[in-house]
Amino acid sequence: YKWCLISVNNYLINCYRYVYQNPVRAGIVSRCEEYRFSTLKNVLSGESFAIPICDQYGFKDDWGLKWINETVPDQERLILINGLKRSEFREVS
Repeated sequence: YKWCLISVNNYLINCYRYVYQNPVRAGIVSRCEEYRFSTLKNVLSGESFAIPICDQYGFKDDWGLKWINETVPDQERLILINGLKRSEFREVS
């Protein structure tokens, strides 16, 4: 287990995409919303979930789903991976 403070909204939504794409990268599903254990599946279907979830970023519309499912370029993925290793995910100047 590792935690990371994410204080910039742009980083947060990119971290959502990175996490939602884990089952796709692992070859379990072909699209993020197909993974049965994902909160994204519950948001789209309206099914209940043990923890209240809110689609405050609009991932369930067509644009949001397209963006979530787009492959993250390797350079951006490495930035996310390295950023999440720090105790705070922030821009390094």
